[in-house]
Amino acid sequence: MPVRAAVTITSPTDGATTGKDVTVTMSAQGVTIAKADGAKVEGVGHYHIFLDTIPTPDNAPIPPNSKKIVHIGTGDSTYTFKGLTPGQHQIIAVIGYGDHSPMPAGRDTVTFTVKR
Repeated sequence: MPVRAAVTITSPTDGATTGKDVTVTMSAQGVTIAKADGAKVEGVGHYHIFLDTIPTPDNAPIPPNSKKIVHIGTGDSTYTFKGLTPGQHQIIAVIGYGDHSPMPAGRDTVTFTVKR
């Protein structure tokens, strides 16, 4: 049975107003965050962030890095988006296994506004 991992976006907070550079900070529960190594090991994963885009379904691999999808395969818990356009944005954090498949229930969503 899969581990019920969870991720919480601790910064920015939901509804926050930010500058153009936004540092996303996350914490995890029920899972060990580690470097991505290509293996699917229960209870071990890393963070992915989706910016203004719909996340991958639980049964599909997370696509490679792009302007809207970030893999934090180093085991870190922060990432900075630089030069975001003014207006409202949404980030969704997803915990994925080492093979970049999403863990069930490992998601959190925050909406924030970049000031003009």
